[in-house]
Amino acid sequence: MNNKLYILIIGFFIISFLISSVYALDVVFFYGQGCPHCAKMHPFLNEMKDKYNITLDEYEVYYNKDNQMLFYKMSSAYGMQPQGVPTVFIGDKVFVGESEQIKSNIESKIKECLNSNCVSPFDVMNGKVNLSSKNSKSNENGFPREIVYAIFVIVIIGIIIAVYKIKPKKSKK
Repeated sequence: MNNKLYILIIGFFIISFLISSVYALDVVFFYGQGCPHCAKMHPFLNEMKDKYNITLDEYEVYYNKDNQMLFYKMSSAYGMQPQGVPTVFIGDKVFVGESEQIKSNIESKIKECLNSNCVSPFDVMNGKVNLSSKNSKSNENGFPREIVYAIFVIVIIGIIIAVYKIKPKKSKK
């Protein structure tokens, strides 16, 4: 019985790790300290982070030169000049400004990306992904989602088979 329990526990940890590493949505937020629109966008993005379990990367650009350079580099990779803050990069989209409509569009894009594995803004910036091929159904490791899900199913079935095939040793009297 103990062997079955150990195998189940280990199996669940492995599956949990694999599922969590398959796809993480990167949302990149550039803001300025003291910017009133940024101050309104910040709590909204934190709410999205908690609600959808996304990765929110935040960069202050008014006083941080390295973050300014990152902002220019990422904007350039998206074929645009920085237009101001707040600016949010999600998948193949850039959202500039703060309004209820922009917030609604950001949430819609987050939902879309969680369903279709959008590109990471960092991969776009670093040249790993070309936005013209953004509709790829691959995860960040380049494996098609269907293959990853099939592997999960096979692992789960293997664990179930292993658990039911292990029989407790009979004690000798």
